[in-house]
Amino acid sequence: MGDVEARSGPRAPDLALPRALPSLTSLRAFAAAAVLVFHLMLFGVLDLPASSIGYTGVGFFFVLSGFVLTWGTAPGTSARRFYRRRFARVYPSHLVTLLVALAFLLTIDPRPLRAAVLIPNVLLLQAWAFDPKVVYGMNGPAWSLSCEMAFYLAFPLLVTGLRRLRPRVRLLVATAYLGAVLALGVAFSWTDIWFHAPWARMAEFTLGMVVALAVRDGWRPRGGLVPYLLLTLAALGVLAKTGAIHPVTQVLLAPPFALLIAAAAVNDIRGRSGLLGHRGLTYAGEVSFAFYLVHELVIRHLPDRPSTGVPAAMVVLAVSVISAVLLHHLVERPAQRWISTGRRARRPAAVTSAPEVDAATP
Repeated sequence: MGDVEARSGPRAPDLALPRALPSLTSLRAFAAAAVLVFHLMLFGVLDLPASSIGYTGVGFFFVLSGFVLTWGTAPGTSARRFYRRRFARVYPSHLVTLLVALAFLLTIDPRPLRAAVLIPNVLLLQAWAFDPKVVYGMNGPAWSLSCEMAFYLAFPLLVTGLRRLRPRVRLLVATAYLGAVLALGVAFSWTDIWFHAPWARMAEFTLGMVVALAVRDGWRPRGGLVPYLLLTLAALGVLAKTGAIHPVTQVLLAPPFALLIAAAAVNDIRGRSGLLGHRGLTYAGEVSFAFYLVHELVIRHLPDRPSTGVPAAMVVLAVSVISAVLLHHLVERPAQRWISTGRRARRPAAVTSAPEVDAATP
């Protein structure tokens, strides 16, 4: 996992570590922005330099999701409580945006939507399908939520097993998983299924879990945040030059993403969040899940906007931000409080940078 600082003695108790990791919340905003740039290019609105690699924000979210769920889920948390909180975090916003997507589809084509497309999307099972019309056929970005639901289902068993292993064995497991995905993809030729299949993308999630456990156990990447940020940017730069295909990048980018996330988390632990701890950035990170869910719908269905270019992109950005803020405050947060606690809160809780940052992602 790279260079480490020598640490002697038993690891610090969990109570000595902060639950809130604002830098990781802020990083979500950058990943969501990358996905927006990619979709602006994909749908012919605006083609910025290196916009073709913006899809890698999804892989970043998957690694981040594994890290923050492992960090924020205390040992002994019941599977029932975990599943309820995850459902509350993801499904209400998904359902609202799915209904919006359905309304747009029925407006464009009044013929009944095939059950083979609708039902998997309602149940968040679409990423398991082979047909792209099922996987991306309604609100396209929701395919990653389908992956996340598979990760959540496996998480209680997976985290229990990983906690029982020695750190080096955990790293070996994660490395072997990534290597197996790469090897199978090469052996059977790269296809789109390798990009959205939950069992393949879970390798990135598992790496995030392993790195979170390592940081909890006292592992620290050397050199602060900057070297790992430069490493990630260099990897993305190479990708932009070579145009490597999706399944290769999801495997090869997972390690630099994991190191960057670990370095940012360590800065938070040491009270050195810096710019990533700025309230504006953390709020953008908190709204990023809603932004991720609405932005493609805005790109595809917003009427009366310039068709292409910077003006069109600015209109898309503005409408997406406004829609995301509304979805976050009117659906995501109230539903999360109500479902998670079993009752309606009297007033909205203060916005915090809680460690449960999901990758429900691009």
